[in-house]
Amino acid sequence: MSKNHIKYEDYLKIKEKTVLRSYAVRYKKLRLMGLLFSYFGHFSSIFFAYFFFLNLFANTTLFAFAGSAMVVGIILFLIFFESIKRYTFDLFSLEYVKLKGKIFQKSILSFVITTFIIMALSFVFSLKGAKDLVNKENNIEITTEVNITSKVDSINNYYEINYIKPMKEENTQGMLQKSKLLEQQSNIVSRGWSTAKISSQISDIDKQLNSNKELIFNYEKQRDDKINILKKEIESKKDKEQSKNKTSVLYFILIAFIIDFVIILGVWYNRIYDGNVTEEFENERMKDPKFRKWIKYDTILDLIFHREFQIGDSLESTSSLTEIAKINELNISEREIEDCFKVLSHLKVYERVGNKRILKLDKENSKQILRDHFKVDI
Repeated sequence: MSKNHIKYEDYLKIKEKTVLRSYAVRYKKLRLMGLLFSYFGHFSSIFFAYFFFLNLFANTTLFAFAGSAMVVGIILFLIFFESIKRYTFDLFSLEYVKLKGKIFQKSILSFVITTFIIMALSFVFSLKGAKDLVNKENNIEITTEVNITSKVDSINNYYEINYIKPMKEENTQGMLQKSKLLEQQSNIVSRGWSTAKISSQISDIDKQLNSNKELIFNYEKQRDDKINILKKEIESKKDKEQSKNKTSVLYFILIAFIIDFVIILGVWYNRIYDGNVTEEFENERMKDPKFRKWIKYDTILDLIFHREFQIGDSLESTSSLTEIAKINELNISEREIEDCFKVLSHLKVYERVGNKRILKLDKENSKQILRDHFKVDI
């Protein structure tokens, strides 16, 4: 045997697991996972939407007086809203399957529009809530302002205490000293004495004052330069944090969108699954004449046991059962009932005693024997 081919036994196993399996079996786990994820999605939607409504009412007067009651009210409203959303979209999915995708019909157009409005509101609540939950933009702004104020004050205090203030105090003392010297100089001049020494002292003071002013200017410039550098660094850090925040918000909104979409997909696929299983069943098993006959006879058996019968009781006549079938709008003829009785007689469900049919088995055993007779696997 060629090494390029699998073994025949392996081929049969693979075929059994894939091609020969019905749609119901192949996609059963996918349907279950979709349903589980859809319910998880509802809880997530409630969680996200809660933050939207919390922020909406947080600054109101009513919330200040009845905060706990409003929180409970928000949660109850969201649970009710999610229930309505699921129920509505489930009906929408049923119509989609029933009409084979042709849902934009005049007869149900208002319902379709209502469904889309509810779904749109759900997306708005969830996405806005997800944004409010992770968005730190305001916190970053406040933290940045506090940080700048704190560090600017620290730099100002450092230069003021260690450099600027001492020099300003020294200049104040120098100005007082200069004022006294000028007064002395005025008195000496009035007496005709020499003021060379005092003039020299005043000149030295002026030089010191100018020197101090220049140093103060330089220290203030150093201080302002450091403050500007600091602000740029903090603003740069803030920009990076804002960028990260925007990315986080975007990802979280995407997650919330996916979760809401999973709810829709789970509910929708559940009905698609049911529709496909039903169609597959009708296309395959309902075409089997033996299976169709078993369904007909099983229905007739339900008709025979339309009231409580005990073993040994006499069954009703074919004509009576035909009338009961007509009353219940069952498409069963008198000939079909008679043929069913022949089969049931063969299977010993009842026996003939004169003109009477005497019951020998109860309903449950009668159905099982009939099923075994037609070799039906349900």
